[in-house]
Amino acid sequence: MQQRGGGRGLLETGVWLDGDVPEIDFTAEAQLQDCAFDLPLPLPLHSAGGSGSSPATTSSDVPQPQVHTAQQKKEQLRATNRVKQQRFRQKQREQKKLQQEQFEETEADLEREREANATLKVAVQLLESVKLSKDAAVDTLQRAAAKDAAGGAEAKQHFFQGIEGPLLNASGAEAAARLHAMPFQQRVELCCSMFRKTESVQPFVELHGTHDREQIVDAFALDLGVRQELGDHVVAAHPQLLDALLHMSQETMLEDWGEFCKLAAETIGLLDQGQIGEAEALERLRPGTLYNTLREAILLRHRPEAIRPLMRLRRLPGESEEAAQERWRDVSDSLDFTRDQVAELLPHYLQLECRLKQLDSQSAASLETLREVQQRLRDQLLQLESGLSPQVMQYLDLVNATGQLSSQDDMRMYLLLDFYASTGTVVTEIQKARILAACVPSLNPDIPTVVSRALQRHNLLSRMPQKQEWLQPQPPPPQQGVPKQEPVLDATGPQ
Repeated sequence: MQQRGGGRGLLETGVWLDGDVPEIDFTAEAQLQDCAFDLPLPLPLHSAGGSGSSPATTSSDVPQPQVHTAQQKKEQLRATNRVKQQRFRQKQREQKKLQQEQFEETEADLEREREANATLKVAVQLLESVKLSKDAAVDTLQRAAAKDAAGGAEAKQHFFQGIEGPLLNASGAEAAARLHAMPFQQRVELCCSMFRKTESVQPFVELHGTHDREQIVDAFALDLGVRQELGDHVVAAHPQLLDALLHMSQETMLEDWGEFCKLAAETIGLLDQGQIGEAEALERLRPGTLYNTLREAILLRHRPEAIRPLMRLRRLPGESEEAAQERWRDVSDSLDFTRDQVAELLPHYLQLECRLKQLDSQSAASLETLREVQQRLRDQLLQLESGLSPQVMQYLDLVNATGQLSSQDDMRMYLLLDFYASTGTVVTEIQKARILAACVPSLNPDIPTVVSRALQRHNLLSRMPQKQEWLQPQPPPPQQGVPKQEPVLDATGPQ
């Protein structure tokens, strides 16, 4: 019964069931032969002790489908994980790139907003300064209007203190903006007030210049060195004026000069129409003359590069060089220079020509040095046989020649300004006013052409310059046996 029960368990489940395992004596072969089953025999079992008469079996005889399937699953899982990891990393890189782009865009937007905010702050400060200046001017004018004629001087003093207030509390670009926000006449009055308040100026003016009621009669007639010393005294007592001029743009300077020329043209027009006399005309122009003289002297001392471009503006828009010279000759003819004036102008003009010729020869020598050094350097680059010492010497020559050329414009500017000052002692105030009237809208007067025309009319000058030699140096003549080379710097000077 136990054997048949065990057979049923094997038949139904394929394994021996608990309690149905038959007790078979494996040592008796006959008993094994008597046990007949209708089903196939199960796989041989191993004894616990490893002893017995049944044949030994190895693991290679047993099929392992489950182990093979698990290994494949592991490989598949690994492959799947690798794909997922690659996708995850790619997604991370894309997200990082997107975040970086968003960060850069946000940073750029923030920078733009900062710049806009800074611009708005500057605009607000300028508007506040303009409002402050306007309120101060209105208040002082109202207080001045309430004064009687006897208190006019005191009211005027309060007015000057009122317009100086906004400038005293500002610095840098804000001071320049506040100064430019004032009307031209108010800027002139401010500068003249500072000049009169400078105690160290008065003895200096009495020694070197003609003055009338604390006012210089003809500031354009002062020597160039005297002008610079006057400017030094003023900025030492009023450093805010220097700060404003140092931060003033060239466009603002050009507009400032143009307003003075316009005032001169209006004054000369009234004089020619007989509405005002010559004394009144000069009285109108003297404060502006002092203002421009001091401004030019201060800039020449502390910011000479700002004056150089303004001195080249001799032609009207679209006007040729020949037409400009002819126009300035007509201006000279209208001034009616006397024979005595022209005789006094002659030595100043000849001295200017002599100095400019020396300057041109120095420029030509410097340019020739640059060309020679350039050629030597080219030869050395081709041969590659030069040592360090010759290269150092050539470098020093190059630096020296370049420095000389770079200083030519400044030297030429000083020579012209000195010529303006020296001729200013000969040309009368009203003649200078007519020259200023010809500078509208904002030209620099071509004084050398004006003087040379006057000398020619009185037969004191044998020739007229074909080109403005005082404004641009002549290029050096080509030398025999020297091949033509491209110049290192432009030899024609500023155009």
